[in-house]
Amino acid sequence: EEQGDELLFRLEYCDALYERETAERMAGHFVQLIDAALADPQAKLSALSMLTPEERTQVLESFNDTTRAYSSDDMLTIHGLLERQAARTPDRPAVVSGKRQWSYRELNERANRLARTLQAKGVGRESLVGILAERSPEMIAAALAVMKAGGAYVPIDPDYPEARIRYMLEDAGVSLLLAQSRLRNRVAFGGEWLLLDDPQSFSGDGSNLADSVKAGDLAYVIYTSGTTGQPKGVLVEHAGVCNYKLFYDEALKVCEQDRVLQFASFSFDAACSEMTMSLFGGAALYVPDASVIADYRLLEQYVRDNGITVATLPPTYAAYLNPAHMPSLTRLITAGSASSPELARRWSGFVRYFNNYGPTEDSICSTAWPYSTLDDTAKTVPIGRPIANHQVYILGADQSIMPVGIPGELCVSGIGLARGYLNRPELTAEKFVPVPFAPERRMYRTGDLARWLPDGNLEYMGRIDDQVKIRGYRIELGDVLTQLNRLPSVREALIVAHADKAGAVELCAYFTAEKTWSVGELRQALLQELPAYMVPTYAVQLAAFPLTPNGKIDRSALPAPDVDLAERSGEGTEAPRTALEARLTELWREVLGAEAVGIRDHFFEIGGHSLRAAALTARIHQALQVEVPMRMVFEHPTVESLAQAMEGLQPNPYAGIPAAGEQESYPVSSAQKRLYVLSQLETDGFGYNMPGVLRLDGEPDVARLEQAFRALIRRHEALRTAFTLRDGVPVQRIAPKEAPPEFTLPRIRVQGEAEARQAARAFIRPFDL
Repeated sequence: EEQGDELLFRLEYCDALYERETAERMAGHFVQLIDAALADPQAKLSALSMLTPEERTQVLESFNDTTRAYSSDDMLTIHGLLERQAARTPDRPAVVSGKRQWSYRELNERANRLARTLQAKGVGRESLVGILAERSPEMIAAALAVMKAGGAYVPIDPDYPEARIRYMLEDAGVSLLLAQSRLRNRVAFGGEWLLLDDPQSFSGDGSNLADSVKAGDLAYVIYTSGTTGQPKGVLVEHAGVCNYKLFYDEALKVCEQDRVLQFASFSFDAACSEMTMSLFGGAALYVPDASVIADYRLLEQYVRDNGITVATLPPTYAAYLNPAHMPSLTRLITAGSASSPELARRWSGFVRYFNNYGPTEDSICSTAWPYSTLDDTAKTVPIGRPIANHQVYILGADQSIMPVGIPGELCVSGIGLARGYLNRPELTAEKFVPVPFAPERRMYRTGDLARWLPDGNLEYMGRIDDQVKIRGYRIELGDVLTQLNRLPSVREALIVAHADKAGAVELCAYFTAEKTWSVGELRQALLQELPAYMVPTYAVQLAAFPLTPNGKIDRSALPAPDVDLAERSGEGTEAPRTALEARLTELWREVLGAEAVGIRDHFFEIGGHSLRAAALTARIHQALQVEVPMRMVFEHPTVESLAQAMEGLQPNPYAGIPAAGEQESYPVSSAQKRLYVLSQLETDGFGYNMPGVLRLDGEPDVARLEQAFRALIRRHEALRTAFTLRDGVPVQRIAPKEAPPEFTLPRIRVQGEAEARQAARAFIRPFDL
């Protein structure tokens, strides 16, 4: 309203949707825009900033106050830190794989001997040396040896298609390849092979080499998915990885008593994180066989049997694990894809839980979030704050700085920044750019959408471009699309990320072609060029793509990929013939979310993948009392063949959690104990309550509603549980269903919306445990 020479504005907001501080922040942005417009009336609207000076200081300085001294020694390198640890604890175990165990002295000396062999073959400063190795202690020694010789290692997964391995070797200009002898037939390689299982490779002097490697020299080149149809090599230096030691020491507190799980594929930078996390702190690195990684039940057993204390896992894998089955595990880091509040809460009662974020282009990790509390209404898990000596900027499309709460592109800067992409100067110039407000420094544009939260944490909100995360793997959709378009007879194609009924994200290929392709044929053709994790789970062949009025593909009109799995399998839905086939068919439908499954449908061609295979074996064990190894699903991927293979298995009863016998009180879990203690300290707090308001149309039958609530209380023990102290220790007491707690539904009469809102607010109160 107008008052004299002034205009007065009143901001009204819904307090059920917005916090007061959010509304105040919006009002401040509005005032800032007015001030900016008055200061420069001729400016374009897009040039006006709504960021106040206080907010600019907050997001650029306060939230990025991460400067820490990690060493004044410019010779600090990955292998140098290992050598220091080997000198401190030479006899402690460094790497354990099956029955093999190497001490720090043995690991360091073997790496030294191999490094001298490498130098004799011409490896010097920043020479790129390929490593094609299966999971083993030699794999770890090979990486260290390459760096000790002055070179940078190029890790290659033996399970990659030969064409992809060959491209990586040629693109990196690799002339020397380290490998186990049994892998020599994996790729046609014109350079020199050096065998990791040949004693002659480790026959030199075992003392430390004269080290001239600098912190700014290359440590490794990791290949990630690329938009051109071929992967791109990221050039990572020693300094950023060594800086990560601050996180290992201060947040994770890794020490000599720890046992670290080596879970990640060697071709991903998470493997370097696991290796350095362990070896920088004197812990033991445990390297399980690939078959253990592929079966989550075997992994649980491996962690339990070997006393593993620290693990880094993709959230999609951790979701299948039961933390109660791994009592030795004390720290869990999830990374690689978005976590969920349910997963974070479940694990937080058993371990110190961290949710980390970071692209390969920023030396493994950029931000970290240690679990504290999550609001009951939270829909996402924060990715935390920038770690030591890293900075994060949230920028708009015009490179303007975004204030708290406003989404923008997440850009990273600091000591961990990679040098760029190998042989890709244009792409390097596009993605590694000057910081707009400090052009003397560089930053990497991640293509991720994120926003600052008021407490200085970051919320990840997805991708801006066509890059997706599938089960922790970073995939450029253009990479998959390029290979799909190269298939014979394919005319048009589109790759999309599709969320199934359970919320799991998978790739789906839509295409038109001159011939009819079955899903199996399409997958087999793509597997010749792409790793298995990049091959679409679903495929839909169309007569023609639906188009919008302006001629673009109408994505909203594309058919759902899981409408008829049987038709896409190319085998029809042949009915089960035996009782076992019938039960397996039911279990397949449950796991795959399929309406129809035939006994000859291929599990991995109708929506199955390794995690669903793990879920299937668990369901089979529970329903049929037979324990099926997960490899059997890979070897017998149809209901028909799996049923035949299971005939030779002996019964193995599923051991569920037995119900506790009735008693006066029961011990509490660690999570319950923590909440009980907090409730005693904050008797007027309701931070863990989840209040809600429902509007009912019409006159409710209050008596029947009250009766329904009483029935729920009788049915569920959790609603009849109270907490008290016995001998100074919290315990839980469960009222018998025959004598449940008294319950009466309160009735409050109000006049109008204002009174209703006031009554609802007044109803929120601390919960009496």
